[in-house]
Amino acid sequence: MSSRAQIHDIGYAPYRGPRLPTGRRFWIIAKNVLAVAYKTRWALKGMIALSLVTVAIGCVTLYLAHMGNQLASGLGQGHGRAGAPLLKVDATLGEMVSAFVWQSFILALMFGCSAVANDLRLGAFQFYFSRPIFPRHYVAGKLLGVSLLAAIPLLFGMVLLALFRLLLAPSFSDALGLLPVVLKAIVVGALGTAAIAFPATAAGAVLKNRWGAFALFTVFVLVTRGVASLFAVTFD
Repeated sequence: MSSRAQIHDIGYAPYRGPRLPTGRRFWIIAKNVLAVAYKTRWALKGMIALSLVTVAIGCVTLYLAHMGNQLASGLGQGHGRAGAPLLKVDATLGEMVSAFVWQSFILALMFGCSAVANDLRLGAFQFYFSRPIFPRHYVAGKLLGVSLLAAIPLLFGMVLLALFRLLLAPSFSDALGLLPVVLKAIVVGALGTAAIAFPATAAGAVLKNRWGAFALFTVFVLVTRGVASLFAVTFD
């Protein structure tokens, strides 16, 4: 054996990187959901672009409605503070919610229904639970990741429009009086995001097949929307 021969240890090497606290391990799983979605060629990026276009259209619509209100007020057909003209602008803001809901539905359909179903199909549970991760970390991480995707249009889009609504206020005091509009956008956006993201993720976990989850989640949304519309018409 040559005196210059070297022996390289290629055996087990302990992990020496940063270690997250147990309570934050769900965030790693959530970031994986976001990373998988971002790697798609057009799905996520296209939906983000569509959401931004919707926000831009909403801002233009709000501005035109505001200018129409100002013109009507100047002609003596309304009053400019908390009366009828402002209600028209607020109604325009509410009408944009439907577009954001359908965009969130598409995101949840594409990524929520497959978030758990793909792990079951590929046998990724052995990979996850070979590490010190509890089932609650896995569930919380998947739900958080899908919720962040679904929140892009429904939460962030609505909040941007609500903030633009504040900019249309004629004075600072009027803008302060419209702060509940922003709070309402946050609450409605967050609840709507959860109502879309959670069933999509659950459908994939129950059926263990993304195509079946697509169908189940679509039927669930259509039925729920129909029932909600019926109640709205009945008790309006």
